[in-house]
Amino acid sequence: MSLSPAHGMGVEIINAKGLAKTAIVVNGKNHSGSRHANNVETNISEQKEILIGLIEERTILGQPAFLPFGWFRYHPANCSASIRDLKEGSNDRIKIF
Repeated sequence: MSLSPAHGMGVEIINAKGLAKTAIVVNGKNHSGSRHANNVETNISEQKEILIGLIEERTILGQPAFLPFGWFRYHPANCSASIRDLKEGSNDRIKIF
């Protein structure tokens, strides 16, 4: 089994030299199908907290908007469930979303 993007989508790893500066971006065609646009961005902090955000281009300002989808924490010691939802402050993040 392999993990790969769907046809027409791409995955880009940005600034892989430092953990806190690294981003994984998934892109595909925009809603009109005329060009590629970023759809999902994933970042990880030095504290091993993972932020996954959706990027929506259809905004009133005409600029892409980053919508924080969820915070997770990486626990390498637990092999079967090494990524867990970060519960602290989740109600506040949901209200902002």
